Amino acid sequence: MSATWFLRVGHDRAHLVDSYCGAGLFVISLSSGFEKIVGIEHSQPSIASAKRNAQLDPTSSDRTSLLFGGGCNIFTTVKDSPGQTIVIIDSCKRNELLLNFRCSAVVYVSCNFHTQVRDIWTIIRLTEGDGEGRLKTLRGFDLFP
Repeated sequence: MSATWFLRVGHDRAHLVDSYCGAGLFVISLSSGFEKIVGIEHSQPSIASAKRNAQLDPTSSDRTSLLFGGGCNIFTTVKDSPGQTIVIIDSCKRNELLLNFRCSAVVYVSCNFHTQVRDIWTIIRLTEGDGEGRLKTLRGFDLFP
C-alpha cells in the first residue's frame, strides 16, 4: 500500500489519521502523500517506537504527529477538516464516533475477520437511512494469502 494508491482513488493531499498506529508503519510509509498525518497509539512503548522510527526515516516530516492516547482522541486531532480525512482503523469498538466524524474514507485493517464483519455490520446498521454517512463501497483484500 502506498500514498499514491490513496491519491489515485481521489484523495488529493488529504489528512491521514491512523488510530492505533503501533510502531508507525502506515504513518511513516504514507507520510509523503498527505498534508497532515496523525498517528495515535494507546501503548506507551509502541508510541515511543513509532517516534524513534519516524526519526530514522528521512521522508517523515514535520507534518507527522505521533500521539499517545486512545482511539477516541483521533477525532479531536484533525477536526478542522474531517471531509478530507482518511482514517485507518484496526478494529473499531466506537463505531458511532467514527461515523459522526464523517471522514472521506476508512481503511479497515484487521487480522480478525470475525471482528471486522461485526464492525462493518454495525456501521451498516448505524447508517441505515443516512444518505450522507452511508457505506458506499467495500473492498476486501486478503493480506495473508
